[in-house]
Amino acid sequence: MADLFKSSAWTALEGFLQQLLNWLPFLGVGIFIITVGWFVASLSSRIINRILLKTGLRESLRELVVKLEYVIVLLVGILAGAVVTTGLEVGQVVATLGLGSIALGFAFKDIIENFLAGIIILWKFPYDAGDFIECEGI
Repeated sequence: MADLFKSSAWTALEGFLQQLLNWLPFLGVGIFIITVGWFVASLSSRIINRILLKTGLRESLRELVVKLEYVIVLLVGILAGAVVTTGLEVGQVVATLGLGSIALGFAFKDIIENFLAGIIILWKFPYDAGDFIECEGI
């Protein structure tokens, strides 16, 4: 009985290790793609910041645009790395993101609404970092 357990446990372990060895190249490529995505996001943020400095855009809006661009490019790199690593098809990822965005939209409706209101306030009104707002003596 002990030999049967050892052989089945050993067979399962060998199968697991074989799958792990087969998966390692995909993991390496995924990590490389995520690293390239991070590098591209950092480089493009610097470029966008230099371009926006020449336009005379307020500092708070410029920082917002640069950070949003950085996050979007980085997320695209992470998604590309995840697709390569997991072996999912692009259609499956798009469907999952679509359903996930609907769920997150309902769950974080108020937060997203406040975030967009903050962007509109930054865009319409000349508030900068360090400004004070007084309301009813406070």
